[in-house]
Amino acid sequence: MKNVFKIFTLSIVIALFLASCNVTPAINNLIKSDGFNSSLLDEIYNNCQLFPNNTEFSIAVIANDSTKYYGVLRANDTLRHQSNEESVFEIGSISKVFTSTLLAQQVIENEIKLTDNINEYLDYKLNNGINISLRSLSNHTSGMPHMPSNAILGTIFNPSNPYKSYSEEKLEEYLREELQMDYPAGEKSQYSNLGAATIAYVLSKHTNTDYQTMLDKDIFSSYQMMNSCASFESINRPLVKGLNPDGRHASNWDLGAMVGAGGILSTSKDLAKFLQAQFDTTNRALHLTQQVTHEDSSGVKVGLGWLISRGNNGNDWFWHNGGTGGYTSCMLFDPTNEIGIVVLSNISCFHSNSKNIDHLCFNLAELILNNEEF
Repeated sequence: MKNVFKIFTLSIVIALFLASCNVTPAINNLIKSDGFNSSLLDEIYNNCQLFPNNTEFSIAVIANDSTKYYGVLRANDTLRHQSNEESVFEIGSISKVFTSTLLAQQVIENEIKLTDNINEYLDYKLNNGINISLRSLSNHTSGMPHMPSNAILGTIFNPSNPYKSYSEEKLEEYLREELQMDYPAGEKSQYSNLGAATIAYVLSKHTNTDYQTMLDKDIFSSYQMMNSCASFESINRPLVKGLNPDGRHASNWDLGAMVGAGGILSTSKDLAKFLQAQFDTTNRALHLTQQVTHEDSSGVKVGLGWLISRGNNGNDWFWHNGGTGGYTSCMLFDPTNEIGIVVLSNISCFHSNSKNIDHLCFNLAELILNNEEF
């Protein structure tokens, strides 16, 4: 089954890659606006010029105690400015940061400990008597595989919305009967969607509530993120339609029991509020998520949910990206210099140039650090 899945996935990736290679560079009609000078606009154009018509980018920049926004739309093969800071996008795996923030809040409230094994919060035993700590799930050192093996059929038979039918019952069945670890806990940090989804599942069991309610209570209401949610029924602002690599509308992803790994929808304005809150050193929950919980031999560090890279200025940059069938995103912040960048787009994660969103996010941060006029 694993070989069939790999062949199927590879064939889809190749087809989508070929479909995304035939776009001509857009005409540059971006205009200076509210601190976005020519160097920033050049960076935006260079990274956004090769995507299909109807592609949108929503950018937030935090610097010098202020937040400024710049939206971009490609229409008629031309890139132009468009205000869209309150438009909603899927943010994919950036959701993991929020899931770990929920975990941190429970720790601060003395409800749980990072060292607790999830076994303590379940009414059944994990397969093979495996023990898994909450911290190891948050920093991807648990040894859990990237995805549960019983989710494969959904990705094969419904690739446009692969996790829609992956229910909590299926996740429980996997944990009870099929769970296999890829490596010993703590040996390394290896990215796992399953790990983040399991955190959300365990927290829901412990608090006797659902993921959306936890987000509303502990994060969205606290930081006035009123246009963020984890279900399409709760969207109260225009939803930007996701695109396939060839520019056709993509199905939105219903994450089912994988919601804690990638199910949040948000706006650049809301995410900027969340990043601004990261600079408050008295916020114990957010401060906890920024603490290094794992560092490998090459110096790569992980917090709780956050990936940590060394910026060219020598500071730690906390970041995460996300990708779904119709969207790609990235956000980062430098707590020392109190700068933050959010880039949301309706570019498929399968697009051959989807990594441009990461590049744009990091390059804008570098430019802002060297740009006294912003």
